[in-house]
Amino acid sequence: MQKMITMKELGKLAGVSQSAVSMIVNGRAKEFNISEETARKVLEIAKQNGFRPNAMARSMRTGHTGIVGILVSEESMRQMAANYGNNGNAMQLQAGFLLNGCRVMLESVSKDACEKQIMPELLTSGLADSIIVCENFTDEEASHRYLEKIHANFSRLLVVDDVSNDQIPSVTIDDVQAGRDAADYLWNLGHRKFGVLCSEDVRIALGTRLTAFQKRVAELSGGNSPVFSAFAGDKWQINCGSVAAAKLLAEHSSLPTAILAANDFFAYGAELEFLKRGISIPDDLSLVGIGEWPVAASAPVPITTFSMNMKEKIDTVLALWKKLQERPVPAVNDCRVKGHLIERKSTRRIENA
Repeated sequence: MQKMITMKELGKLAGVSQSAVSMIVNGRAKEFNISEETARKVLEIAKQNGFRPNAMARSMRTGHTGIVGILVSEESMRQMAANYGNNGNAMQLQAGFLLNGCRVMLESVSKDACEKQIMPELLTSGLADSIIVCENFTDEEASHRYLEKIHANFSRLLVVDDVSNDQIPSVTIDDVQAGRDAADYLWNLGHRKFGVLCSEDVRIALGTRLTAFQKRVAELSGGNSPVFSAFAGDKWQINCGSVAAAKLLAEHSSLPTAILAANDFFAYGAELEFLKRGISIPDDLSLVGIGEWPVAASAPVPITTFSMNMKEKIDTVLALWKKLQERPVPAVNDCRVKGHLIERKSTRRIENA
């Protein structure tokens, strides 16, 4: 077995002192005014020679573990196990951090822990140097209180979702722009009669999307195009969109020509309900979602959506995370990533009525 190179030997190969090597491999090059070029050189030689700093010793010396913690709700874990729901964030972010040489720990948070404000073990144990939250955990009011308490005790926190407290940095889709873009897209296809679908529990992000859509339709039509709405179903259940679609059909005798679902998850369920009732997608009805649920692309009729570019999203999270590693921790603003149209087979152009 090849003997692992020491810091002293690494310093000789790179032409720098052992203390400089220590500062660089412990992520403190900038703090001690070591140039980026020198740091890159040392890290590249370290990688070529299989050098790995002793994580336990480093954490005892510096008080930092180098671990990124990712928090996910217990409900999302159940959805992940059942292979449904919007669960890509945690896995894709984990992969992004791992590919950037970070160590990652994943922890689920129960509804009870959130409501009782029980801090996650990643925080109380000191295991993680920074924490990424992939979503709101339960009802929004409890979730926001929970995130505020975590942030009060731990400044290196980043939320990949909407959060009402503008002191907590977050990365999310620009919900207002997504709603407006969906309205423009359907209007340009010739649609003049619209519907919106959402769960009975309308979270802030979902409500923002639908409100922006409705306002834009009003602008485009001068207030003359109707927008029917249906809010029904449990947001955590896969049939939520089906329940909302059934309610829309029951309450309105005249069918819209285009519907925006608050997210892809609801759009998928709605499509199944419409098809079951003999309503053709997109011949009778165009359907659009918003979000990043991969299953929407493999629906019976693949669903058109406005979604983040996942690479852009991960790159944005990584860039903000790097800022949060600075000492002292700087103020970091929210990043609203513009949604991108992914046009599939659930929409079509129609002649104006």
